Amino acid sequence: MGPVRNISRSQAYSTAFSGDRALPNDWILSASLTHSESRESIDNENFFDSANIAPALASGNLNTAFNPFADGSNTNSAVLAGLTFDIATESEGRVTSYGVTVDGPLWALPGGPIRAAFGVEQRRERFSISRFEDHASGVADQFIQDPGARTVDAIFAEVYLPLISPDNGVPLVHALTLSASARREDASDYGASTTPRVGVRWALSEAFALRASWGQSFKGPLFDQLLGGTAISYLTASAAQDPLADNGSTGVLAIAGA
Repeated sequence: MGPVRNISRSQAYSTAFSGDRALPNDWILSASLTHSESRESIDNENFFDSANIAPALASGNLNTAFNPFADGSNTNSAVLAGLTFDIATESEGRVTSYGVTVDGPLWALPGGPIRAAFGVEQRRERFSISRFEDHASGVADQFIQDPGARTVDAIFAEVYLPLISPDNGVPLVHALTLSASARREDASDYGASTTPRVGVRWALSEAFALRASWGQSFKGPLFDQLLGGTAISYLTASAAQDPLADNGSTGVLAIAGA
């Protein structure tokens, strides 16, 4: 019957447009638009079809029987073709993003001007996937998932504070800056999230600086995590993973999927 064959084809393209405009008091307005699309086709061919092997082994007709004791030349080619099947998977994704940002100076500090940035964004995503099995008896729909779509609206702000600069002549402090930012996203399918971040940079000289930061992050679920089915499995956690495990291990019921 030969080996399993895997053939994949993919296409992708993206476009991007952006522009800036100067505003009063050294502020800058920026706008952007991006769009990308991708398509993927995967063909997995020549899988063994176990459901058809029993009738072929039991058949006494040379035209419909399968001979397992030969290299295939003693079996009708139509029978061999009926013992395999193919899987075809088609997927398509689209992402469109819009964004507007303004940034510029606010007030002066000993180390320089405070700078701030504010912005709004919107991202629209769409994903679809379908899969078919091509058996000798006909084509079967393994699954055709309804297209997934989401819209994500976001606002964000960032501020940069230069507390001390080299011109201030502070001992052991070549420069000291603070930064803070926050972003809030509201997705149409998985809800809202807010991610803050703060950071500090202490430069002892031009060549040596210490940095520290703290922040939170959030990654929205992928479409296949939301649109896929649910799988349940039984796992075992070792004593190293669960020190309180009875008899050296603990049973874990894992549920994955949407």
